Amino acid sequence: MLSLNETDGVFLFDMDGTLTPARKKIQSDMVGFLTLLSKEAHIGVVSGSPASYIFEQLEPFISTSTASCLQKVVIMPCNGTQVYVYDTQKCRYNQTYGVTFKDHLSSLGDSSLLYREIVKNLISLQSHAVEKYSGLPLSGNFVSFRTSLLNWCMIGRDANHDQREAFVGLDKKYKIREYLSELLRIRLDASGLHSIETALGGSTSIDIYPDGWDKTHALRHVEPAWTFFFGDKCQPGGNDHTLYTHLEKMGRSWEVKSPKETILICSQILEKIKEDRDG
Repeated sequence: MLSLNETDGVFLFDMDGTLTPARKKIQSDMVGFLTLLSKEAHIGVVSGSPASYIFEQLEPFISTSTASCLQKVVIMPCNGTQVYVYDTQKCRYNQTYGVTFKDHLSSLGDSSLLYREIVKNLISLQSHAVEKYSGLPLSGNFVSFRTSLLNWCMIGRDANHDQREAFVGLDKKYKIREYLSELLRIRLDASGLHSIETALGGSTSIDIYPDGWDKTHALRHVEPAWTFFFGDKCQPGGNDHTLYTHLEKMGRSWEVKSPKETILICSQILEKIKEDRDG
């Protein structure tokens, strides 16, 4: 775990649409920028995706970076409910923290029955979506258990780039995920699962997790440091919204439209911090 104090700076970043194009590997300009940023501050990657996706997308950065650089970069999959820190002796990232969705369900009753109820509703709503939206591109792997959250992707996590792009267009036109999220909320409440929250994950899915296990969960790993956040899904319903709103009150969060805008805005902030520090 990071050992931080209130004079340290931490830059937290969403992954898809912020550090990388959606579900693609990090590009060379961002690799160079993160390398420079690591010399001035700590970096946290906070994503709703599982660790395997994050490490796959960050591979060009991790494979070319020095140990001293990677030591400044903490990986926080599944909204920060898992934490991976670089071990300089073993030259790899090790998990240092994790909580589980099923442990939370155990506090509510029979975790097996409650989990079954959630999955049953997701399967039912998936069938409804296929019937309602005839143009919905479909692949496989529709419900993904990520230890601390469930991810429901109505086109399937195995969707290729063209299928993802087609869905993004449909979702913008018909608000598919917003509609399905509302239906899911009704079903969760009817099942007594009021403490289970939902948020739009990335550009093709819905995240389902216990109340409070949104991206603000990441703050408990970096407090009391001076923290900034950049994300692309910061509006109500998006999975960056809670963390963005929390830090926006202090003027320390930004909504971006692309990795290039992330570099631009973050560079300006970093320059101002340097000026203030150097007096």
